[in-house]
Amino acid sequence: MEFIKKHKFKLIGLFILVILMLFAFLGIKELIYPNNRISLYGNRLEGIEDVKISDKKLKESKEELLKNKNVEKVSTDIKGRIINYIIEVKPDTDLVTSKSLATKLLEFFSDKEKEYYDFQVFLVTNEEDNELYPMIGYKHKTSVGFVWMNS
Repeated sequence: MEFIKKHKFKLIGLFILVILMLFAFLGIKELIYPNNRISLYGNRLEGIEDVKISDKKLKESKEELLKNKNVEKVSTDIKGRIINYIIEVKPDTDLVTSKSLATKLLEFFSDKEKEYYDFQVFLVTNEEDNELYPMIGYKHKTSVGFVWMNS
């Protein structure tokens, strides 16, 4: 008790400093993460329950692509409204053949799904010095076909 009486003003100052640091921490947290209570996609995913893509459909499309002799490996991923396909083709595969794989995968999806989701196809090969690959194809939900870019 004697310590508290002797250092009363120092303890009050320390208590005020701790309170100010707590408010500063909360203020900085609010600046860095202003909307942490809001969904990452906002309202852009409204209606996704009506056109949900099943894992079974992705697996079937993946297996069908793997049946092609030019395809070595396929992986899929859905992020929000974008369906990503990473297709690893053999190094000697020409561009026309590899681009046709992207068109073929669209056959697995209904018109309603194609009108809701964007499709992104990455054509890659395990050969590092290949001039043709990687190739990226993107199909917006409103477009008919893929737009291709060599990266």
